[in-house]
Amino acid sequence: MDQRQLELQCELYKLLLNADKSHDPEIETLLSEALRLVVALTGARLGYIELKGAGNEVRHSTFECTDEDLKTIKHHISSGIIADTIASGETVVTPAAFLDDRFQQYQSVHAGSIGAVLCSPIINDQVRGVIYLQGNDFFGEDLKNKAGETELFTRHIAPLLRHLKKPAKTTIKTLRSQYNLTGVIGQSDKLIAALKEVLMVADLDTTVLLKGETGTGKSLMARIIHNNSSRRYGPFFHLNCANLPEELLESELFGAKKGAHSAAHSDINGKISAAENGTLFLDEIGELSVPLQAKLLQFLEEGFYYPLGSKHPQSPDVRIIAASNIDFEEAVKSRTFRTDLYYRICVFPIHFPALRDCREDIRAFVEFFTGQYCEKYVMDLPKIPEETFQILECYHWPGNVRELHHKTQHAVLRAKRDASSTLKKEYFFSEEERDQIFSDEVESQQHKTYREGKSAWEKAFITKSLLENDWNISQTAKLLEMSRSQLNKLIRDHQIKREKGD
Repeated sequence: MDQRQLELQCELYKLLLNADKSHDPEIETLLSEALRLVVALTGARLGYIELKGAGNEVRHSTFECTDEDLKTIKHHISSGIIADTIASGETVVTPAAFLDDRFQQYQSVHAGSIGAVLCSPIINDQVRGVIYLQGNDFFGEDLKNKAGETELFTRHIAPLLRHLKKPAKTTIKTLRSQYNLTGVIGQSDKLIAALKEVLMVADLDTTVLLKGETGTGKSLMARIIHNNSSRRYGPFFHLNCANLPEELLESELFGAKKGAHSAAHSDINGKISAAENGTLFLDEIGELSVPLQAKLLQFLEEGFYYPLGSKHPQSPDVRIIAASNIDFEEAVKSRTFRTDLYYRICVFPIHFPALRDCREDIRAFVEFFTGQYCEKYVMDLPKIPEETFQILECYHWPGNVRELHHKTQHAVLRAKRDASSTLKKEYFFSEEERDQIFSDEVESQQHKTYREGKSAWEKAFITKSLLENDWNISQTAKLLEMSRSQLNKLIRDHQIKREKGD
């Protein structure tokens, strides 16, 4: 080994040593620099390195690879020299791949007239990557020693796999730092998944269909799409298609000339025209009559429409976002909704989860709405006991966030009426309603296994008993005919919690 090679070797292992000591090395930079040194050390013409972490996250780097070289290498990963290396866990060395019997079946080897190849696995309990080197003139004369140098390198780089982290989980805080999410509350996984779709489509300027039950926040999400789009400086109009009779709805949507109908005392500028260079949100689009559906379809497909009573077409530049809670497949089948319009508005459908599927967000909603109404009604912020949250989290919420909003407003008003510093459970639900909620919660577990169903029933039963007895452990245990220690164990096992001081 000449002086230059010794210097390269020292530089390589110094790089790996420093990276190993680092708590958070820049993996891409490290791989790029390490590959450059290995290529120089072995005399290869080009190189490729790939590492796969425990969570299957992959990092790779190339050196002196053309697009065609990389295409060939990628092919080898699935079926070729690299695939053989990964499968065998052993270094592959050949002075001329296109003449090697082992690789005769690979068309890419012959097409590229691939000569000398050195491919070594990176092993850390199992094969976690490869380094692939390709060269001319057999990498010089000492191919065996260079294979040994490469294997030594792979053994040193394998420990760095622990620094390969899974991509950071998207949080609501991350999204807020990048986008305008005014009005968005909650941080459940399902909410974030829906938000990511909303934000992805926001700047695509395509038609969007928002699906989901009534009260799931589709109107807010339409506004979020607008606020994060290139049209955010243009107008945003919200038209509920279920609130007006057909004649007035047509006028409200497309506009009308004076005298076109009994209420048109002057020219009416429709919402489509008013939303020029902005966004029009058509809520409850499933309520449009079939004739109005045809007129809307013409605008979406051809870019123009005729105001009621006018012979002159209008062609405003407007983005349409639609929403509905209807079953479109059933509506199309029953011919109450046009098939062609459905496919035209369903360019990018997004489904929003029901509140019962995001129960972890209920606390955030209640705290937010409580703060809003305490400010509105000029009252101190009341304490919300754990038992109140427990009953709220058990409820099915058929009206979703809208129902929770109204329930919280009523609860705050009742607390103000009683001059109460606590937002009690009875301010949300009567005793009879609470009994039914617990009963429904138990029944909702019936699709689970016997063990899960038994656990759910037990938790609901114990929680209900504790609430009925104001969390008096002795009294509850006596009524349930069990010891205090037995009851305390069940409380711990089911993680039934009560706020301190309640």
